[in-house]
Amino acid sequence: ADLAHSLNDRYHRLGELADLENALEFERRADALTPDGHRDKPERLADLGASLTDRYHRLGELADLESALEMKKRADTLTPEGHPSKPARLASLGVSLTDRYHRLGELVDLECALEVKRRADALTPEEHPDKPARLASLGASLSDRYRRLGELADLESALEMNKGADALTPEGHPNKPVRLASLSASLTSHYYRLGELADLESALAADRRADALTPEGHPNKPR
Repeated sequence: ADLAHSLNDRYHRLGELADLENALEFERRADALTPDGHRDKPERLADLGASLTDRYHRLGELADLESALEMKKRADTLTPEGHPSKPARLASLGVSLTDRYHRLGELVDLECALEVKRRADALTPEEHPDKPARLASLGASLSDRYRRLGELADLESALEMNKGADALTPEGHPNKPVRLASLSASLTSHYYRLGELADLESALAADRRADALTPEGHPNKPR
């Protein structure tokens, strides 16, 4: 398991697919050698699910996504309420449910993603370093449902989540530009829906700040 963690770290640093493949091999072996009922079983499943998610994002194979979901569901089920890893397990499951919604378009996956993301957010205190990411992820899924069903309440909630995520992301944080860009997108949708000029002005201000904080050559930098 420790070797798999190091291989994953190197994959995230250098992007070599061989490191990810090797990490997956070791994680499968570690999981197979960890009996059901062992206290480390949820972590083994969660690690395997995370690496399968990485490979899905890299190669786009639906089988990896389905396997990741299976591992993450089992990891969550085996992680008791009150366990310090429970919010992370739920958040990770929410990511894969969202991935499958984007891939297959099944509304039930989006609804389930929203449910687990809300639980993850509720279990994450305001001062926790993962709180902005929890809010941003929840805001993204609410925006997805707004685009799908057109309910204004979802757009209002998404805007609230994105404002919260931006407020809790300090200046200089590498995710600050994407927080501002998401906030701008929600404000723009709000403007198109209700026609309030203040929303458009706020969207433009957030977009300008996001652009100013995005270095030249970055893939998100407008040309």
